Parts: sequence; structure tokens; C-alpha cells
Amino acid sequence: MAAINVEELAGDILKALRAILAEDVPKLAELGVERSRRLAQMADMIAGQWNRGELSEEDRDWFLDDLARMSADFARTIALETLLTVERAWNAVAGVIWTALRAAIGVAGLPVPAIPLVV
Repeated sequence: MAAINVEELAGDILKALRAILAEDVPKLAELGVERSRRLAQMADMIAGQWNRGELSEEDRDWFLDDLARMSADFARTIALETLLTVERAWNAVAGVIWTALRAAIGVAGLPVPAIPLVV
């Protein structure tokens, strides 16, 4: 049975993980900056118009409800995008590990278990 080179495999795992994070984290950060700015602008608009007496209570409440909905949507979007990054990271890491296992175990003619699913 072939041995696994632990240092090489660990390096390959980190390389795969870094590739995913280097691609996904900047996109998440950019999304966060853009959406945060829009939420802040809307809050500023509501406060400014309310302070100048340009909004009725009904309009103010409508805008505040909309701001609350947009804030919740933003938080959900960031959470879901983060989960997708976690899934991509898992797939990359598991792929590297199972490739090494197949190479090491397959030489001995033994079956390699399927890559487990993350739940």
C-alpha cells in the first residue's frame, strides 16, 4: 500500500482552500461594502426628510419597513453567499484528500469510500 506524504497533502489542501477563499472573500467584501453603503444612504434619506418635515408618519413608517426588509435581505444574502463559499471550500478540500486516498488505497486494490456529503 502506498503511503500518503502528509506534508505534501497538507500543502495541497491549503492550496485548494486558499484558491477558493482568494476568489470568494473579495466578492463577499465587495458585496458588503456596496449594500452597506446603500442601506446607509437610505437611512440618511429617511432621517433627513423626516427632520425637514418632508415625510408624513405613514410615509416614514413605509420607508422604515422597507429599510428593515432590505437590511434583512442583505444579511440573508451575505449568510447564503458565505454558506456557498463553505461548500466550495469543502468540495475543494475533500477532492484533494480523496484523490490522495484513491492513489494510496487504490494501489492495494482496495475500494475507496465515496466523498462524504456535508450536511
